[in-house]
Amino acid sequence: MKKSILFLFILSFWFVGEINAEIKKEAFHFLLDDETYAELIKNESLVSISYRKKEKLKSLAPKATIIDEAKKKWHESHDIDPLIVVEGLFLYTKPKNEKNFTSHTDEIAKTASILTAVSKMKGMEYYSERKKRKEILYEDCFVIESYENQERQEDPKPSSIDDLQILVRQTDTTFGSYVMDVAYFQKNAEIAMYMKNLDPLKYLLFKAIQEDNLHLFLYTHTFEEHILVYFLVQATYLDVAFLNETIEKSLKNRVDAIYEWFKIQYEG
Repeated sequence: MKKSILFLFILSFWFVGEINAEIKKEAFHFLLDDETYAELIKNESLVSISYRKKEKLKSLAPKATIIDEAKKKWHESHDIDPLIVVEGLFLYTKPKNEKNFTSHTDEIAKTASILTAVSKMKGMEYYSERKKRKEILYEDCFVIESYENQERQEDPKPSSIDDLQILVRQTDTTFGSYVMDVAYFQKNAEIAMYMKNLDPLKYLLFKAIQEDNLHLFLYTHTFEEHILVYFLVQATYLDVAFLNETIEKSLKNRVDAIYEWFKIQYEG
C-alpha cells in the first residue's frame, strides 16, 4: 500500500512537471512554427536575408497582428517588393534579478522606455566586416521638433507609446546624416517601432538609398522569463556591383547592433 501511494505521488509530481514544462514552452511557442521555435531555442538568434531577384526564404516572423500590419507598410508607397529583406529573430533571457523583483507590467514599461530613448543610440557599435573590428554605427541620434525645424528635442516620455510618432535625425558612419520617421505601436506586452527614411542615405558621392527606400521594423513581446525580439529590414538601393556588398552587410550588421544595444540598455 505504501509503495502504491509513493508511486502515485511520484507519478503526480512528474505529471505536474510535464504540464508546467509544456505551459512554459507555450509561453512563446504559439507565436512560431515548430521548426523556427526549435532553431531559436538551440541558437537564441536567427538571421535571414532574402532578395527580390532570388527565391524567397521562409519568413522568421512570429505570428502577430502588429507584424502582419507592418509587412503591408512597404507596399503603401511601393509597387514592387524591396530589393532586399533582412529578418532577425532573437530570444533574450532576462537577468535573474529582473525576474525575481520586477512586475510584468514594469518590465513592459521598461522595454517601452528603451525603445523611445533614441538619444541613447548615439555611440552604438557594430562589427565592420571590412575593417574586422567594432565601429560606431550612429555618431549622433536625437529627436527633432519637425522636418522644417530640426532642433534637438528631449526623448519622449509618454504615459503610453501606442500611436506615438516622432522624427529622429541620425548621423550614420556609413550613410551620413538623415531623418527617420518613427512610429510606435503597443498591444499589451507587444511593443513595436516602425522607421522609414525621409532623406536619401549617401555613400561616397552616391545616393545609395533614396528617401522612403529603407524601412526598419522592431517588434518585442515580453514574457515572464524572456523577451522575443524580431527585426524586419526592407530596402531598395542603387543596384550596382560595388555598392551591393557594402549595403547588404551594413543592413545585416544593423540588426545585430540594435539587438546588442537593446540588451545593454535592458541590463544597464
